[in-house]
Amino acid sequence: MMAPRVLLVQIDPKAAQALARYFNKSGNETSKAWDLAQADSLLNQLDFQYLLVDIDFPANQWIAFLQRARSEHNRAFLGWNP
Repeated sequence: MMAPRVLLVQIDPKAAQALARYFNKSGNETSKAWDLAQADSLLNQLDFQYLLVDIDFPANQWIAFLQRARSEHNRAFLGWNP
């Protein structure tokens, strides 16, 4: 059985590292993106079971990103409902 994949979209590298350590210790496979374009690219390459997004992106860009991720990848991500 494959480990669940987690995509961390985080502006702060220290926070991303801490989250990655936590999820890796829990048996998950993590990928990190520092911006939304990189996160889009990773979503197109891999199948993620979980998506954690920093809400500190300018102008609430994270909302549009989550809407796009949900519609393009036909996934309902935990913790977000439009």
